[in-house]
Amino acid sequence: MLEPTSERELLSRAHGLAGRTIDELSLTHARTSRAGHKGFVGSLVERALGLVQRGAGPDLPSLGIELKTIPIATDGRPRESTFVCMVPRDGLDHGWSESAPRSKLARVLFVPVERDGQRRVGMAFLWSPSEGDEATLASDWTELAGLLRTHGHEHVSAHHGQLMQVRPKARNAASRWRATGDDDAPMLALPRAFYLRRRFVASILSRTGMAGPRVET
Repeated sequence: MLEPTSERELLSRAHGLAGRTIDELSLTHARTSRAGHKGFVGSLVERALGLVQRGAGPDLPSLGIELKTIPIATDGRPRESTFVCMVPRDGLDHGWSESAPRSKLARVLFVPVERDGQRRVGMAFLWSPSEGDEATLASDWTELAGLLRTHGHEHVSAHHGQLMQVRPKARNAASRWRATGDDDAPMLALPRAFYLRRRFVASILSRTGMAGPRVET
């Protein structure tokens, strides 16, 4: 299957997956038996939509669109925060408009994945940050990037940032990568990533009528 060449085609394919279970998609699109591993569902939906897996940048660069699957509860609320991208090893001196998170969040295809006995694909929708969202995300980037540059990876907690936060992301507690600590001293630290806060994702869903406006942080 070739990659979609327009937003309309991408959204049409995504809507065609609505109601299908993850087990059903796995029969024709899974390339691994590790159905429980983190990222499996996102990769599966990418392949079902005809997307080619890539590294940095949006998942569909020709359209500037990133794909994000959202695990949601039966009441339509997100079950967890949403991964944006890894904290880059360099590039923290860039402004928001040139940042890695900005390239991922400029245009997003959100694909809810409901769990009611078994995981099932919900109704996908396209999203871009509003003017207010953009301003707050830019402010978060300035704060978080500044803390990472100044104090190193170990001194940035998930409490920083209004809509976007930095949290560890690793396969296990023993995972480490080279980072910088205080006074730019090299160190080994847990890999960190940018995430959208769960309450912000809930507000995005509520704008589509998919969930109520209140959710815990």
